[in-house]
Amino acid sequence: MLSYPFLHIFNKPIHVFGIPLMVLYLFIGWPISIGVIYLFAHTLGAPQQAPPVSSPDHDEGNT
Repeated sequence: MLSYPFLHIFNKPIHVFGIPLMVLYLFIGWPISIGVIYLFAHTLGAPQQAPPVSSPDHDEGNT
């Protein structure tokens, strides 16, 4: 998001409510992109672990 094409798009002499467009891009665009990445990673879920394997010399039925 800090590559030339993105910076060139938002580096204009435009002000929104007195705030330069570049500043809005950095302070709004970045948190939104971080949120999207978080949601994407969260929907993938944690990797599932295999159930523990008992050792062959331990019989669970006999004590």
